[in-house]
Amino acid sequence: LVACWSDRIALLWQGSILACDSPAKELTQANLKEVYGVDVHVMPHPVRQGRPLVMFDGSGAASLCPLLSL
Repeated sequence: LVACWSDRIALLWQGSILACDSPAKELTQANLKEVYGVDVHVMPHPVRQGRPLVMFDGSGAASLCPLLSL
């Protein structure tokens, strides 16, 4: 959701801002793996032009949101 509605996002890591820019620049496979330890696929959003679509790969999403593992 953040990628669709935000002009800028900040990735926080260990209490510091790791990156702060547009969702397209910051929501990358490498950044999300480094910060959250999850494997994702990032692709252009099919409807929101210029915005990324982030899809979680496997069980890594459960570590971000415990409800996903129910």
